[in-house]
Amino acid sequence: MDVNEKIVECWLNNCKEMFTMSDVVYDKYFSAIDLLAVGLKGESGIEVWDIEVKFKSKIIISDTDRKQNGYRYIRQQLVSDDRDKRVREIVASSDCEIKKVLITTRHFLSRKKATYWEERFRKDGITLYFFDDIIVELREHAKGLNKSNDDILQVLRLLDHLSI
Repeated sequence: MDVNEKIVECWLNNCKEMFTMSDVVYDKYFSAIDLLAVGLKGESGIEVWDIEVKFKSKIIISDTDRKQNGYRYIRQQLVSDDRDKRVREIVASSDCEIKKVLITTRHFLSRKKATYWEERFRKDGITLYFFDDIIVELREHAKGLNKSNDDILQVLRLLDHLSI
């Protein structure tokens, strides 16, 4: 798990109160789900998020690229039948809803075409979250803590303490 995924995992665990698994292999080619998050929803059951994390600071999404930075690649990766089958095996439920989530930077969607990409992902059933929003939420959470054993939360507490 890379540091970007660790930041997202920290957010899921602390702000969304979800349990997580990382690098979940789902096919014979060793493709992996970056993060799988499960939250308990009282009597209604569970909430399941299938998450891809794409931190891109210089690259912009492409409509033609079939590789990692291409829309088609990301979409196909998230809506794979093998992927859904693996998630259902892990959560032991064939009828739970699996929320498809892409966590990325606003830069990756391009300032000029952000609305276009957001709508396109939404139509495909993919929910977008952005790192800058996640960091703000984590930083607010960290402010309320007297101490933390989590490295990410502790760094955010220190930054706040030092007024950085």
